[in-house]
Amino acid sequence: MLETPEPEFAPQTTGRKSAVPDTTMRRELTEFDDDFEDLPGPRRRQAGVKVRVRGGLPKSWGGRLAVLAAVLMLAGLCAGAMMVAKAAVLHDDRLVIT
Repeated sequence: MLETPEPEFAPQTTGRKSAVPDTTMRRELTEFDDDFEDLPGPRRRQAGVKVRVRGGLPKSWGGRLAVLAAVLMLAGLCAGAMMVAKAAVLHDDRLVIT
């Protein structure tokens, strides 16, 4: 009784089948194929870093200006904190290598 499979299960196969059908797909040539020959190719990605903001940028100029000012202020605060840390390390006599 343990050796016979239950009839409600799917039969086991020996190999995998591909998801692509065995038939070859043929392209139908029509009179409209000539219209697509003069279209430009795919666009190339521009070099650089693309940053996406999850909430999105404000649409108004004032909002965008405020976001820009906030980002520049944050960058300035980070640079200032690094300068203060560097000055504190360089003025400490215990950390100077002689």
